[in-house]
Amino acid sequence: MPPITLPPLPTKVLPGQLISAEHFNFFIDEFVRIRAGSTSGGTVGVPNFFGLSITQVRALLQLPTTQVTLGAVIDVTGAGVDILATANAGLIALTQSPQPTMLVTPGTPVSLVVSGAAGGSTTTPPPPPPTITRFESISGVAGTAFRVGESFVIVGTNFLSTASLNTVTIGGVNANVTSDPGNPTQRLTVTVPTGIPGAPTTTNGTPLTNVAVIVSVRGGQDQVTRTMTVNGPPAAPVPQITNFSSNVFVGQTLTITGTNFGASATLNRVFLSGTPPTGGSAGTGAPPGTITATITSASTTQIQVTMPNFGDLPAPSQSTKSTQITVQVVDANSNVTGSAVSSGTVTVIRP
Repeated sequence: MPPITLPPLPTKVLPGQLISAEHFNFFIDEFVRIRAGSTSGGTVGVPNFFGLSITQVRALLQLPTTQVTLGAVIDVTGAGVDILATANAGLIALTQSPQPTMLVTPGTPVSLVVSGAAGGSTTTPPPPPPTITRFESISGVAGTAFRVGESFVIVGTNFLSTASLNTVTIGGVNANVTSDPGNPTQRLTVTVPTGIPGAPTTTNGTPLTNVAVIVSVRGGQDQVTRTMTVNGPPAAPVPQITNFSSNVFVGQTLTITGTNFGASATLNRVFLSGTPPTGGSAGTGAPPGTITATITSASTTQIQVTMPNFGDLPAPSQSTKSTQITVQVVDANSNVTGSAVSSGTVTVIRP
């Protein structure tokens, strides 16, 4: 069959003239060429991948008119996605960069965030509920009985790292809660509140047993219960931390103000959350995850200590870490008569 010869393209279309399919195809090819630009430069429009599966995205990229490539692909958790894996073929594009219709250089990679499951579902398993393993004194000694006004530690798992998102009730009364900065999801410091129905109000009052301690997280959606014994308040007033220095260099003075501290340095102990430096010691009687600070002066309302070095404070100058304060008041025989834990932390700075 002899080759088909097309009539020359008209320079102007007059009313009533017919334009062949070949002419229309030529126009389309020319528009594609103009949109793509010449080999020396030019731009192309970024397609809209929203709502398409990975299989559909790959097919669209294979069209000669698309002229962009596929960049990084991650799911909604931030994990990388293998676009060639059969299990990922149905994941849906939720967002992209560059955005649709942007003009970019041909070959520009387009990165995608895709769903966590085929069909666009981003449902993830619910977080595990909290558990309670045991109760400890501030000194780290396991126990089941604590006095009204006394602080103790709830040890468990799956607590929330922000203290205010954990609710603790003791005998139905809300307790003050602070987190352990070194292990906030496994250690909560709480204070036995006053006003527990049936709890003793004097030092030697009859202990109240089987008092429910309930830890609730996520607005009460998950909770766990364990029982304890509530003893009467201590004979000596319970110490309270009301203020402290916010930023302190290693080797400088940390000032702690409050009430009911021991009247002299020997009647107080101060511990700071962190790890001792390599080859160093946490100090005698230091609770778990703390090191001892040297007290330079003390009164019933103020304690000053020298900020120690920490093993978990990075070595470069001006590095920082957060540390929580624990104050223990002791009697002349070194028996702990009361303790307090700061509700916030101090920023330690490497000189």
